Amino acid sequence: WGMKGVEDLGGGLKADFNLTSFFRTDTGSPGRYDADPFFARDANVGLAGGFGRVSLGRGMAPNFLPTILTNPFGDSFTISPLVLHANTPTTAWGGARLTTPADTGWSNMLVYTTPNFGGLTANVYYQFGEQTTPGNKSKKNVGVNALYFNGPLSLTAFYERDQITNPGSGTVMPTKSDWMVGGSYNFNVVKLYATYGQAKVKDLDSKSKTYSLGLDIPVSGTPGTVKAAVARTKYEAATDATRTTATLGYDHFLSKRDRKSVV
Repeated sequence: WGMKGVEDLGGGLKADFNLTSFFRTDTGSPGRYDADPFFARDANVGLAGGFGRVSLGRGMAPNFLPTILTNPFGDSFTISPLVLHANTPTTAWGGARLTTPADTGWSNMLVYTTPNFGGLTANVYYQFGEQTTPGNKSKKNVGVNALYFNGPLSLTAFYERDQITNPGSGTVMPTKSDWMVGGSYNFNVVKLYATYGQAKVKDLDSKSKTYSLGLDIPVSGTPGTVKAAVARTKYEAATDATRTTATLGYDHFLSKRDRKSVV
């Protein structure tokens, strides 16, 4: 939940703000967990025009949209194999992750978003580390992503270089680089998804390789779809390990109103 606003400044310029938060519906408690900052989802201001948009504050990290848009289970941290492999650590390899050592959102961030070029947009990210300890003052997070939508085809990609944890001002962590490419195509009778990505931790000399596949099949005569997805990660370090997660489900829409996807 939260608050958003846009002010038309004239001459094609618009100012906006976003203050949004998480809450746990089973208890009503704020945040994703007890120590989560109140506005952990968004806390930013922006200026938009023909040049695109520039924003300051907390918002989505480079990895977030490419990950949730290229799997049939979206942003579910419970049942989406790709999201689980990207964001949920496992003791099998000491808690290593594919894409988000610095959370799905970054604080203290400067973001530039390009205009839409025939369905293609890109975002450039710079998170100020705000470190004062000698030797750590240059620590920061940087990243870029690209999103392309054209009819039944969608393509996504991102790259990150992470040195600071999130949320909040963060603490210094081993430098990690992460990238992923993915896409989907809607054939109407079935929508297919695929991704491939890698993550490297420089100081630990470790590497993770992850691929995922998914599909969405509309069920004839019903307002629902069958969903299936699988993700597999191979972790290469002093001790190698693999992780495979698969999900099968049926999504049934009870509402008779038109369904629209909202990002």
